[in-house]
Amino acid sequence: MEVSCDIEMIRDPESRKSNISYVARHIEDALTSQREYRGGCSIGCRHFLARSCCLWFGKRYGNYLICLYLITKALYIFNVVGQFFLMNRILGTNYTFYGLDLLRDIAEGHLWEESGNFPRITMCDFEIRKLANKHRYTVQCVLPINMFNEKIFIFLWFWFILVAAVATSSFLYWSYKSSFRNNRIHFIRKFLKLREALSPGEKKRSFTFVDNYLRQDGVFILRLVAQNAGELVASEIVEKLWQMFKRRQEVGLAKSPEKHALPDPMTSQIGWNLPPNSNKQKSSSTHSCHGHLPKREGRGMQSDAASSVGQYSTASV
Repeated sequence: MEVSCDIEMIRDPESRKSNISYVARHIEDALTSQREYRGGCSIGCRHFLARSCCLWFGKRYGNYLICLYLITKALYIFNVVGQFFLMNRILGTNYTFYGLDLLRDIAEGHLWEESGNFPRITMCDFEIRKLANKHRYTVQCVLPINMFNEKIFIFLWFWFILVAAVATSSFLYWSYKSSFRNNRIHFIRKFLKLREALSPGEKKRSFTFVDNYLRQDGVFILRLVAQNAGELVASEIVEKLWQMFKRRQEVGLAKSPEKHALPDPMTSQIGWNLPPNSNKQKSSSTHSCHGHLPKREGRGMQSDAASSVGQYSTASV
């Protein structure tokens, strides 16, 4: 994230391009490391338990970072709500909502000095020793510190209200942006169109790019980059990731025919066992080598024998 923020200040094209490539490769490595490459009984049991308990959360699902982020947001909300109850418990008031009830008392004409929560004037008892005797006196005392205490707690109460509202709105915002697939696709395609990297025939490929390559964590990282470093830097990173994704797909498609290609009869082990002078055997298909080659060899030998006999008879005549 720090490198992404520094890219915005770079003016040298080559240096900017190298930093963009570095960030894109780092994001790709991080997303690749989250995928599940292992197998076995333990991994299968883990997947079965996750499906049975509806625990669609983890690195192999591509939503590990966004789930941790939302859990942190939820903890912020629980913390603020706990602060409300803790404040009422410390103050010892009968108010459920201290700040709102205090404002209601003011609206009804009750002065703060008469609310009883933070009294300014009270009765104090103290003893004075005089002539070996203790004399108890009850006098009226002024508590000026309560003037400050009341203002401080009122400010804290409304501050907690503001923090709770911001935390709740942030939690709902990120939940909405990350939960729906259309939001993720629209976010990525916006940057691809901004860089003019998306052709009209690549709409279906962009869906694969978002769903299978970036997944929820990748889109979440790019959202953070867009918020902290700017949309221009985020669009350049998305364009670089798009190019890397297409290059990887092209390499995968280029390698896939090799896996399913039939062996060449002239370079395979079967081909080396063929007679070197048989042209018909070279042009035959690989699946006919085992069944039809002996017959063709026999026919070839018979034709060669017949031609040699004809030549011998002609020469003798």
